[in-house]
Amino acid sequence: MGHYVIVMAHRLFFTPMKRPTLILLATITSASMFGLSPLEREVKTIYEDAVFRGVQPESLIDRVNAIPTDSIENFTDSIRYSYHYMKAGVMDIQGINNEEKIAHIDAALQLREKSIGIKDSEYLELIWAKGSDIQEKDPAQAMRMYQKGVVVGQSMIAENLPAVDYWYGKLLDELGSLYEDRGYTQQAISLYREGFQLTSRNYSEDDASSWLPLYRLEYLYYKQGQYEEAVSVCDEILGYLESHQAQQTKHYADVINVKNDVMAGMAVKLNDNGVQYLLSGDGESALPLLNKAKGIFESLKLESTPVYATTLHNIGRANMLCENYPEAKSYLEQAKALQIKVEGQVFERTQQYLDEVNASIK
Repeated sequence: MGHYVIVMAHRLFFTPMKRPTLILLATITSASMFGLSPLEREVKTIYEDAVFRGVQPESLIDRVNAIPTDSIENFTDSIRYSYHYMKAGVMDIQGINNEEKIAHIDAALQLREKSIGIKDSEYLELIWAKGSDIQEKDPAQAMRMYQKGVVVGQSMIAENLPAVDYWYGKLLDELGSLYEDRGYTQQAISLYREGFQLTSRNYSEDDASSWLPLYRLEYLYYKQGQYEEAVSVCDEILGYLESHQAQQTKHYADVINVKNDVMAGMAVKLNDNGVQYLLSGDGESALPLLNKAKGIFESLKLESTPVYATTLHNIGRANMLCENYPEAKSYLEQAKALQIKVEGQVFERTQQYLDEVNASIK
């Protein structure tokens, strides 16, 4: 049984919970257009359209790309920052991930650290963007970036600003992923949980980012074979989506598929554990596990699959060991019929056990 994979779509910039903070209004948007060159005015106007006026970022791509990078060198820090931030953003929208994009992110980060100010959600966003772009190639540097963002974010989180909560939560989530990769499971679980507490405040129907930390937590449990914990987290995600009336969305259907795969994995594990008891001749200990596996397969409507036939065979064998011969015969006959249906033949061991049971009943 495999694990259903949910494809996550991420946007690094121009997130929907943008809001004009006092810092931004003071440093970037409140200044008069007086004295600015036409190109500076264009940069400033595009930035305000994207961040404050809610203009769709896709419609700004051509306007941003029309501004030559080398033309901004003598602009003010705030205008240069706006340009680098937006340029990295439109490159992300266009699916461009290269050194040029990282250079724009770095330039924006440096300008915030130099004069614009770091206590703003966009600084956390840029930290996350840089870490995400380098994480696969250099996870150690990415971890340092995320940790740097967390230190800054800790001083802002008490302000209860949606954008700060969102990006701080995403930094915690990415740290959790890196800790998980390094084998620090408990730290990863804590970071996923803390990250979800923050990202979950910014639900969007077309973006799974608000519950991504829980999805990663579920997958952590799944990979470790902790299926009951994974199912519990799936139910938590479903409950979160239901609280936003999202039962008819693709995301809800995706999580249902994930949960079904986890439950199937749980049933296979129960079956395997039951077989270990059968091999030692302990049918009594095997039966509860095998019957639970059978119930899960039935709840998933997998009664016409080879693994279900195997489970019926194993329950028959467990009843043989317990000398419940009529019960054993019933399950072995069901297993035989299903084997013929799905495999086109009867397994030799099933027929052997059936013959033995019939002889015992006589």
